Amino acid sequence: MFRVLVATGRSAQRRSPAPLLYIRQIPSTITTRQQSSTAAKPAETPIRTPIPLSSAIPAGSPPSPSPSSGPDDAAESKIQGETRQSLNHDDGAAENIARSIASIQSTSPKFAEPSHDASEIDPAKPVKRGRGCPAKPKEPNGPPKKRGPKPKPKIEGPPKPRQKPGPKPKPKVEGPPKPRGKPGRKPRITEYPPAEGNVITLFERRNKTKHATFTSGNIRADYIPYLQWARGYGQGRSIGDNRRINIVSESLCDDVLMRLEPSLWKHIGCDIIEVNPGIGIWSEKLHNVLKPRTHIIFEADHRLYQPILQPLLDAPGSTFKLIPKSGLVWGHMEKVLSNEYLPHQEPLVRGDSRLEKPNDTLLFVANLGHYPKRSFKGFSSMANLVLYQFMSALRTHSLFQRYGQVRMLIWVDNDEKDTILPQSISFRRKAAIEAEISCKKIQVVAASTTRNTYPRDRDLELQSTSLAYEKMDKMGIRTPQGRESNCLEELISGVPSDLRKIGSVGTSVSFLEELRGLEAQYAAGKLGDWEYKDGSAQRPKIRAEGPELSRLRKLRYLEKFQQRKFEKREGIKTELDKIFALQREVHATKQPEQRQALEEVLKHRTDAWKRRLGDLDEDSFENTMAYLDNGRIFETKPQSLMWDRRDYEPLKVRADEFLPMREMCLLDIQPKSLWPILQENFPDNYDAFEYILSQLLIIPTQNIRRGLSALAPGAYDYLIAECPSLTDPTKGGSLDVELTNVRCLTDEMLKEIIEAWVRWPFKPNRFEIMGKLGSTTWDPDASATDQSDD
Repeated sequence: MFRVLVATGRSAQRRSPAPLLYIRQIPSTITTRQQSSTAAKPAETPIRTPIPLSSAIPAGSPPSPSPSSGPDDAAESKIQGETRQSLNHDDGAAENIARSIASIQSTSPKFAEPSHDASEIDPAKPVKRGRGCPAKPKEPNGPPKKRGPKPKPKIEGPPKPRQKPGPKPKPKVEGPPKPRGKPGRKPRITEYPPAEGNVITLFERRNKTKHATFTSGNIRADYIPYLQWARGYGQGRSIGDNRRINIVSESLCDDVLMRLEPSLWKHIGCDIIEVNPGIGIWSEKLHNVLKPRTHIIFEADHRLYQPILQPLLDAPGSTFKLIPKSGLVWGHMEKVLSNEYLPHQEPLVRGDSRLEKPNDTLLFVANLGHYPKRSFKGFSSMANLVLYQFMSALRTHSLFQRYGQVRMLIWVDNDEKDTILPQSISFRRKAAIEAEISCKKIQVVAASTTRNTYPRDRDLELQSTSLAYEKMDKMGIRTPQGRESNCLEELISGVPSDLRKIGSVGTSVSFLEELRGLEAQYAAGKLGDWEYKDGSAQRPKIRAEGPELSRLRKLRYLEKFQQRKFEKREGIKTELDKIFALQREVHATKQPEQRQALEEVLKHRTDAWKRRLGDLDEDSFENTMAYLDNGRIFETKPQSLMWDRRDYEPLKVRADEFLPMREMCLLDIQPKSLWPILQENFPDNYDAFEYILSQLLIIPTQNIRRGLSALAPGAYDYLIAECPSLTDPTKGGSLDVELTNVRCLTDEMLKEIIEAWVRWPFKPNRFEIMGKLGSTTWDPDASATDQSDD
């Protein structure tokens, strides 16, 4: 079966459009619908046809040759007639037409002319016919020439030898050889032997045409110009890691060591492992005080810092050992924790009692400060990741903690300390609680004294500072001039209490001090006076105000707003204090009748307080709950926050004491042993404790009832009966557990919860717990029931 497709084309010899016949053979297996869809598609193989038809001849009419036609035109008419006759007969017409066309093409010279490709015309689309169709332009000079490079002129003489492709040789330059750089790498520093005296010259390759040199007679004294030169200030790209924060103040190091001196006496002559010493000012100061027998320093960016550390390595009797590796890659750390580098240390096996005792013969020091921060996966910075791994090493006795409980002195960015040492209940999360149970002390030796994001009440901060100041007075610790924290200065100066109360919610004391100053100037007549409309209204004319009067009016409105907010919040706190006082009275009452009467009064007041708290908007509710929780955990004995148990107030640092200028803090971490229940059946019991913390602190502001109920079905009913401290108001608990949030749980409460959990017969097994935590731990019981298909 054949289908004839009629289209229009343009003949190469004539300008009038001529119909073309396209014949496609369609298999007999194709249905009618498929035939119609197939007919609409152009042929895949182009059909080349040189047959021009002068006009469309209806089927059945004989060919009428033109009188002026020659033998070629007669051949053309013959083909047309045979085509029309064959299309009305059998299915072999296409073959006959093809044979006829081939025979005529071989004998007729007319068909030797260039033909057209029928694939240029889409049979499925109609083409306009008529006189409006433009004619194909003729090309008198033949086909267009192809564009390309001009031919090279021929040169007489012998042919030149062919050169191999590649870069042209560079001209030789007199002078010292340039260091070869690698693509994608930082430029290297080349040190040349000094010509005279102790002058050191460093050469750096910036790029192909620009070079920079640094010359110094004492590089240990010229560390700030050296860092500026290495960072490429105004000279090109930097050398090494330009995010590393270096301590560049010798006075800061001296003040810090003076503060730590009483506790450092026990470490004299010890071994020191230090990571990222940088320019080595802090390393040299600490080395001179402790005089260690071995001082190992890990410096990954050694090409930048080795020239400035080299005088420490070459000093007579130096015990420094430079390891040009990153100490934060535990594979590099493991190679150093051996008898080759630490011959005086003995690794202890699990179960040895010395693992639970402090090892004063080893000290770990690190600098984790980077600015801008380097985030890594789920951690906001690399410092948070490393601190998390150090806390894990304390519990598992891995890394350098295999030698016992090793003290750590770690420099971090000032914002990083809130992860393991929060100063407010808003930051008390899982990492902070794990640090509290793993460390005996976490002290902030030096830090910025600026306020954090979620500050506590100012009176509460001053009370905490007052407790630390009393301890400092007993131990004889003095603060150098200019290193006092803001709270310590305020405590010594004696700021009035009313200024602190109003400035405790979202504002600072400075605006109140400014307000009092403007009021004093207004009372003295220095600011002029307001003009009132009609002499009776109290609203001033804004156009008549000066800038000082306008500022005074705004501060007065702010003072009234903060005063109303403070009074509302204080009323809620006062009522809560009365409820807890009534709870303590109920808890101490043993007579049933009197106890029942007190419980009814307590229930009535508690319900009224909850309704009052529920009337607050969302922002006021969160701020009020943080204010109430901060005051509650501060009143527990001992305080739940390790920050409130500090021995001294941190020293104040300045941004210009670091390079880049970013304030840092020094953490003094002293480990301790875990609870016996966590050491027993380790790590299964600790995995259960980690699961409990993770579930409770998903929503830190939820109450204890909701938190314990989410652990497992029936967990709340069992744990509330087995943990008496949860309902003991004298230990930080509450008779109504809905008044206590999970972030206010004390260490005693958490210890009772894990002990009761281990005893609970219906607790989830370890595989279920690890599955909820997202672990893929293999289940030994699952292999017996898991049957694969093969």
